[in-house]
Amino acid sequence: IGYNNIKPVLPNFPSFGKSLGKSSQFHEAALGLGYFEIMGWILTSQKTLQKSGILPQDCLKVKNPLTEEFTTLRPSLYPNILEIFSRSKSEIYPQYLYELGPVIKKGEGGQFLQFERICLASTGSKASFSETYSHMLGFLSALGASHELEEKDIAGFISGRCAHVKINGTDAGVIGEIHPSVLTEFGLEQPVALFELDVKMLNK
Repeated sequence: IGYNNIKPVLPNFPSFGKSLGKSSQFHEAALGLGYFEIMGWILTSQKTLQKSGILPQDCLKVKNPLTEEFTTLRPSLYPNILEIFSRSKSEIYPQYLYELGPVIKKGEGGQFLQFERICLASTGSKASFSETYSHMLGFLSALGASHELEEKDIAGFISGRCAHVKINGTDAGVIGEIHPSVLTEFGLEQPVALFELDVKMLNK
């Protein structure tokens, strides 16, 4: 009959929204800092991970993938955000994106487990460790969480401009500037800085 011939009709029953629960505080903190939410796939490609500097052996692969774009369960959120930045080069800068979602990575026992993480990433001429660190301070302050930084080289990040984030003495995520070689792999001309944290650690 054609979509153009369907007349819109309001439903004749009421509906009510519901709270997002504990996750609402993460969304409010990220939105308050000027970031826009994205929702990516939990599946990604080996190519995207390799371009990000993430080793394939650290990832859980799909046994019989239907497409090369969805062969691996993502161990981190930021590679997909880098892909989105690479497809948004014609948009106005700076760009601020965040995602709250699941990742699959090895736990302490070496088994693959699901973790909930949040990543806030920015790209633009002023994107830097200093800027993203100030944003992380604001984000953690809104959640009432304290932290420590452990300076350590991380694959895919600029040495000396990245660190592990510790909460209550436990590794809770990473922060830093993306290495120029990774930016080149994604065809990005502007710097990218980000932090990615474990939601469970933030809830403690």
